[in-house]
Amino acid sequence: FILASATLTVYIEQTLNLMAGIASVRPTVPTT
Repeated sequence: FILASATLTVYIEQTLNLMAGIASVRPTVPTT
């Protein structure tokens, strides 16, 4: 269903943006 697919895509994009925002806000967290 196209509508469900579009909604899922938006949800994924928002989730990725949220994770990227958290990473940018807390850059001092060691990645190792």
